Amino acid sequence: MAGRLWWMAAALVAVLVAAASIGLAGSGGGGGGAGDVTIILVRHAEKVDESEDPDLSPAGRRRAASLAEALRDSGVSAVYTTTYKRTRQTGAAVADRLKLAPEQRHELARTLSPAQAVERIRSEGAGRAVLVVAHSNTIPPLLRALGWDEPPMPDTEFGRVYVATLRADGTKQLIRAGYPPEAKP
Repeated sequence: MAGRLWWMAAALVAVLVAAASIGLAGSGGGGGGAGDVTIILVRHAEKVDESEDPDLSPAGRRRAASLAEALRDSGVSAVYTTTYKRTRQTGAAVADRLKLAPEQRHELARTLSPAQAVERIRSEGAGRAVLVVAHSNTIPPLLRALGWDEPPMPDTEFGRVYVATLRADGTKQLIRAGYPPEAKP
């Protein structure tokens, strides 16, 4: 039963991402335009300890693999992470699964404000779907910079996915979903 639930959840996330990226979910249809961008925001997976820059834990590596599997058909063409290992490792699982080249993998400098980070992602991601792997304390400000006021994210939250679609015509949509902690064969 747990395996079946996993595949259903992975399929749901992939469908939501695909629908949002082509403009089918919520706004009355129409294909994605050249200036549209779909930004998928997730928190890094579980970390091994509370040190400043820890690696992912075994559970975190499984969750990152789960995310990669959930996004396998999403059309993600670039991955943005912070400079911390836990976000880079989570993002690398997805980038590796999607066979993204090194130039499709980006680190967001610590000096960027949420608004600057969003502007960079929007300008570089126009016409595409991109993944942003960040932190519990940076995802809400990024969402605010995108135009949504989301509640704080608890430090224990690792499975939430936000799919933000920003269209060139000024319309936008936010889908909230989740993904399970580990991939099943």
